[in-house]
Amino acid sequence: MQQQWLDIDAAIKHCATGIGIFDWASNDQGSEPDVVMACAGDVPTLEMLAAVELLRQHLPDLKVRVVNVVDLMTLQQKEEHPHGLSDRDFDTLFTTDKPIIFAYHGYPWLIHRLTYRRTNHKNLHVPGYKEEGTTTTPFDIPVLNDLDRFHLVADVIDRVCARVNVLSEMPAAWRLEVRHWSRLNRNRKRKMEGTEAPTRNDEYLLYPTLVGTWPLPEPDETGRDRYCERIEAYMLKAAREAKQHTSWINRNEEYENALVVSCGACCVLPPAPRSSNGWARSRRGLRASAGWTLRECAHR
Repeated sequence: MQQQWLDIDAAIKHCATGIGIFDWASNDQGSEPDVVMACAGDVPTLEMLAAVELLRQHLPDLKVRVVNVVDLMTLQQKEEHPHGLSDRDFDTLFTTDKPIIFAYHGYPWLIHRLTYRRTNHKNLHVPGYKEEGTTTTPFDIPVLNDLDRFHLVADVIDRVCARVNVLSEMPAAWRLEVRHWSRLNRNRKRKMEGTEAPTRNDEYLLYPTLVGTWPLPEPDETGRDRYCERIEAYMLKAAREAKQHTSWINRNEEYENALVVSCGACCVLPPAPRSSNGWARSRRGLRASAGWTLRECAHR
């Protein structure tokens, strides 16, 4: 049974145009996307949509635009082919500066040759047929050619969510900020059984996690609460799996409560003016000094 992504009227319009956004699969309505995920061909489209679903589950704040292509000639400039899009129309679909993951069931070089004059070609990545695989399963062929849903999700993460990599480029500034944040958080630590909670190792996991994952633009109160819950769950999971002060089998509630308090203090901003919150001001300053926005970090 074949999947049907559009009703008959929408399908006729889509095929007549040769290219278009799958609005029902995108979540960037009314704003610029963080990544454009394009596809051409039945299997690439299936895998791309499955990848989008995974991103929606695990990175719900990531804005994804899905573009489906049924006429490859639309990728050319209109001066080169009558079906080609104007530069303005092409940029409207694919943006001028966002990462593009283009899943294609043929040779990747063809997509590059059709788009090499486009504004955003430098940000185009094309997973496609690499002549890998023989007689095997239908799913294994995409896997062998890096075209399956999991490789596509990894491609997005590599190109969009790379802020933490920048920390290695500024070790001195990072050390100073960690010391500063640790001092800000010192009064929230608890002494128990000869150790502090959270430990230094917990802090060294928490701080880069916050810098690398803090939502952009700055979230509202509801968004901060949701983000904080995810950070708390992540830190608790890491602490339990480390099995040093708590674990899944023998939970140390006192230690875990101290860890949650520390996370909450760092990731939830109080209603007071931003300038009065040392952690928030410091975090924003460090992120800005490294150019940490989704737009700027995508190809570091």
